[in-house]
Amino acid sequence: MMDQDQLARELEARYQRAAAAGHDIQVAFAIADRQPLVCRMTAAGIVFDESLSPEATFYFDGEETLLSLLGGGGDFVSAFMRGAFRSDGHITLVFPLLMAFTPNRATLPSP
Repeated sequence: MMDQDQLARELEARYQRAAAAGHDIQVAFAIADRQPLVCRMTAAGIVFDESLSPEATFYFDGEETLLSLLGGGGDFVSAFMRGAFRSDGHITLVFPLLMAFTPNRATLPSP
């Protein structure tokens, strides 16, 4: 299991800045009983900062689920149906997350 810093570095390494062009999104990734990782995603990069106010919090049953889903190797619908993934109501932000962490995806349209 990765600690919070290792997980943040892993997400930072996977982050596709070009996919966030024109966007400024603040979200939190919560895994089980761990402190949520709060980040701001822009075309300039991803910044982890607990003082940010996330627009949405995404809950995962484990770091494997988080990394699989954000890496394009998992199915959000299946994960949601089995309770491995959930959101605090801003489920539409899943699409920018997919774009921002999965290599070779098209860029997001500007808002």
